[in-house]
Amino acid sequence: MGARQPAAHAERAAAARVEPLLAVIRARLANASPATGDLDARYRRLLAALFADPFPELEGAAPDELGPLYEALLGHRLVRERGALRLRPDAGALRRSGSYYTPAWVAKLAVEETVGALLAEGVDPGGLRVLDPAMGAGVFLLAAARRLGSAPAELCGIDRDGGAVAAARLALERASWGGRARLLVGDALLGEIPRPGRPPAPLELECGRMDAVLGNPPFLHVKRGALRPLHAQLRARFRSARGQWDAWALFLELALAALRPGGRLGLVLPRPFLAAQSYAGIRRALLTASRVERIIELGAVFPSAGVEAVVCVARKRGDPPRRPRPLRFIDATRRPPVARAGPACRAFLRLPHAAIAPAAGRAEMAFLFAMQRAPARLGDLVHIARGLECGKRDRAVFAEDAPGRVPLLTGECVDRFRIEVPAFVDLAHVPATATKRAAFASGRPRVLVRRVAAELKAAVDESGALALNTLYLLAPREPAPPDLAHCLAALLNSGPLRRYHRLAFAADDRLFPYVRISQLEALPFPARARLEGPEAGQLAQLARRAAADPRRVDMAEIDALAERLYGVRARSGSREV
Repeated sequence: MGARQPAAHAERAAAARVEPLLAVIRARLANASPATGDLDARYRRLLAALFADPFPELEGAAPDELGPLYEALLGHRLVRERGALRLRPDAGALRRSGSYYTPAWVAKLAVEETVGALLAEGVDPGGLRVLDPAMGAGVFLLAAARRLGSAPAELCGIDRDGGAVAAARLALERASWGGRARLLVGDALLGEIPRPGRPPAPLELECGRMDAVLGNPPFLHVKRGALRPLHAQLRARFRSARGQWDAWALFLELALAALRPGGRLGLVLPRPFLAAQSYAGIRRALLTASRVERIIELGAVFPSAGVEAVVCVARKRGDPPRRPRPLRFIDATRRPPVARAGPACRAFLRLPHAAIAPAAGRAEMAFLFAMQRAPARLGDLVHIARGLECGKRDRAVFAEDAPGRVPLLTGECVDRFRIEVPAFVDLAHVPATATKRAAFASGRPRVLVRRVAAELKAAVDESGALALNTLYLLAPREPAPPDLAHCLAALLNSGPLRRYHRLAFAADDRLFPYVRISQLEALPFPARARLEGPEAGQLAQLARRAAADPRRVDMAEIDALAERLYGVRARSGSREV
């Protein structure tokens, strides 16, 4: 990882040479006659031809320059203008495809953790088989070829994009790769290679035989158009294709199947993979089938993706079983990188949704397990719903009061224990369907929890005002003692639950932090009887006092009472409101 800075400098130098090559390609296209039919298909054929056939301007390009060039080309679209074909920038092209091409330093890092680790263990490099099932322009295979040197290993790569496959093949040729390379145009998820005019041929991945699987699979949600036509086929092939799934989860499932026992995995994945409820199934499969050894934080390495990324490094379990070792969390965004030891990976199977908590060492895991011994969950005690399903800038929402408008609470209105001046909404402009779920809690005390926040913030509302969808409404299940809402608000704002939520769920998404209903429902709570006892009464009294006068908030006493109810020491490090 110490080589990141020189590698980044080399990448900038390569990128600087891409623009002149793009200019040459634009000039050639300007003189090309427009084709009839599908321009996108013609564009893919053009890219494949560009990298597969002799092209004088590419003769001097180094292997590391071909990937950036291909990525730059995909960031454009082919259009007809005045009888000629031209390239125009298309900022959304990569986002729509879910393809974010990987910096060389990230590929080198993943290769060192997989291929390099196998070589360090004494595995014969001549017999190694390395697979990238979504190889793009081949940056991972190129890094693997350099790490393997002259060893007659086998590199296998698959991609749906013929241009990308051609670019990868040319890059390996430029690197004088002397081993075997099987680079295929095909769909690894569907298990097929397209053949013009004939049915697709089966794609033999030789599952269970790969020594290493690495790469950067597409970040492409099922709701995105490219996956919709394939939904039924993918659902039949992958257990991960359920609910709100993403293409990278299917590639992770595929990688686990392709690896031999003892084989190593090194995949770039979006950071929400660590804790989001939607991916609980694939996390359980990963933690059960393999020993996760490292989670390497990359930060926002793909700026246009709008999500942080990590490298997940794991070894597939096999015989004989190895001694459990702590999972290491490495922050590669810092110089020098910072490493911390966590628990053995299977410990995370005991957390809600099998979340992998980067901030959890041994003491933190002991705290989480102690909290989980609480007999109830918040979902047992309350009904939870979001507020009005309209945006805060909707034409029905106003900052000032006027006839026909009613108070509306938004996320910005709510802080710990207190509610600020509300906005207003004109219900005449709100569809009836948007108010159904919000109306159930009106007219009685309910707990409001801020939805867009990095940690828990709760307050009790007794006004009956409507709430926007930036708030969760928690209505105690009947029958409920009169002080239960205030007791719940005090516990949600307390050190123990804030620490629990931060450790168990804050890895979900750091760029756009949200508190989610599934997280609230899973929060541990004392038994109902204890929530009607003397400590609960004192918590409710403190919450009422804090709501009436923010200057009278006593977080030290609230935390002490909460710790007594849970039987833990929060040690949150933060007692301020």
